[in-house]
Amino acid sequence: MSDVLRTFARWSSDRNFHLWRYTSSHSQVLLRSFDRDTVPDIIQIVFSSVERVELNQFYMGGIAIESVVSHGDYPGVRRGSPLLQLEITSPAGPGFVALAGGVRITRLSKAGEELELLHSSKTGPKQG
Repeated sequence: MSDVLRTFARWSSDRNFHLWRYTSSHSQVLLRSFDRDTVPDIIQIVFSSVERVELNQFYMGGIAIESVVSHGDYPGVRRGSPLLQLEITSPAGPGFVALAGGVRITRLSKAGEELELLHSSKTGPKQG
């Protein structure tokens, strides 16, 4: 097994989110903010190459996402390589995603046009 630990810098938002899409054939999970009447944009979180999902349908009152070394008895390894293990915390309850791919968090217009990259597992959080 590789001794390289996959990490993700902590990211948080005070917006409400819901599970927008889970596509098992593409191993992808998409969360979207849904404060549509009070804010002019949408925050979209895409998890790719997902191996395990433990998510609520809705996350009210904000969320925080951060990497963890372990999650219960889940091994966190696929084919000898460590997976990125992320815990989601929220007043609405916890969540967990294990993935071999990455995370991309973007700000979209209500029409779906990407306005800004907020966070990526490759680039880290945007400062400021």
